Amino acid sequence: MTLSTPPPIIEQGSIVKIHSLQSAGGQKLNGKIGLALKRVKDDKGDLRWQIRVKGVKPINATSSIKPANLEVQEHVPLPVGGGRPRGYVEDVNHEDTCAILCELLVMHTEFYEPPETRLTGYPAAAFGELGDHFSAFTAIQMEWVGGTYALANTIDKGKNPACEEVVFAMLQAHPMIIDVFILTMTNTPLIGTKEEIADKTHMFHEYRDGRHQMTPDQQTSSYILTMKAGPLFLLQQVGKLDMGVAFFAAMKRSKVFPFLVQRMLRLIGGEGIEAPDGVGLGPQCREILPKLCAGIIPDTITDMFEKGPMTPENGLKLLEHVAEFDEVENFRGAFKSTMGAMSHGATVSKYLSMLNRKK
Repeated sequence: MTLSTPPPIIEQGSIVKIHSLQSAGGQKLNGKIGLALKRVKDDKGDLRWQIRVKGVKPINATSSIKPANLEVQEHVPLPVGGGRPRGYVEDVNHEDTCAILCELLVMHTEFYEPPETRLTGYPAAAFGELGDHFSAFTAIQMEWVGGTYALANTIDKGKNPACEEVVFAMLQAHPMIIDVFILTMTNTPLIGTKEEIADKTHMFHEYRDGRHQMTPDQQTSSYILTMKAGPLFLLQQVGKLDMGVAFFAAMKRSKVFPFLVQRMLRLIGGEGIEAPDGVGLGPQCREILPKLCAGIIPDTITDMFEKGPMTPENGLKLLEHVAEFDEVENFRGAFKSTMGAMSHGATVSKYLSMLNRKK
């Protein structure tokens, strides 16, 4: 007797196919692909999923559908050799541009060896816009940046419809693609001219495996541009759409997600002390992080981020507590202790200020 395999469980960020709807309006959705945003209850108290049906206008329109009418779609397999070169697409107008660009966001593991490719076509042209500051990168790390920047560039050119294409492509791809996308921000090799990075290369030698550690901060203008116009721009634009909640939920399932939160917190803290990377990237991170950590981050911290850069004192406090964000399960406690340190510092400063006025 052969035991049947249970169907995959629907979760936030699942790509699903709609089927077996009986109403006149519902039948039009049968066979369409959608994105599971969140669970909701109908008027009878029955569980449904709020689904973003791909291509339906307006961009934030959703449908509430019972789980029985949704079939989770399998992830696209990792690319293998043969046929078209991995990640090659000539221009942004190809119907599968985003899915093909995702092929560049892969890495060597004990179970997978990416087929060799050359960064050419659209991703190479996009990568070229960043300048010649990547001498410390391996070929595959250049592919990561080229693929990520090309996806961000696709959104910039095509606005919301292109943003939807990027979200669906990245979530339907193998989960490794999300891991590598995060690694472009957390395990970034040195970016800069040879003169800028010459005396810093020794600092990065021990950071080769990004699955277990985060590379040091970087202050060059080329690093700031690469992050600002590439992965952070992509996250910023996705976060403006309702489907962003599903994309960020999928990111939370990555084992390297805590490093991304640490990186953003370091940039926000760095903005407070006026470090160049913080000044350049902190504003984007203050906008993105509350959405990335929705349901976990306290409103008090979100409100603080919305008001603008931190004070130097709070920036330093934040930098001192970044290492506490090592597991998603620990985030609530880490935010609480970080906020407590900031509040204590603010109370002390206020008290000292009052004493000075009395003098």
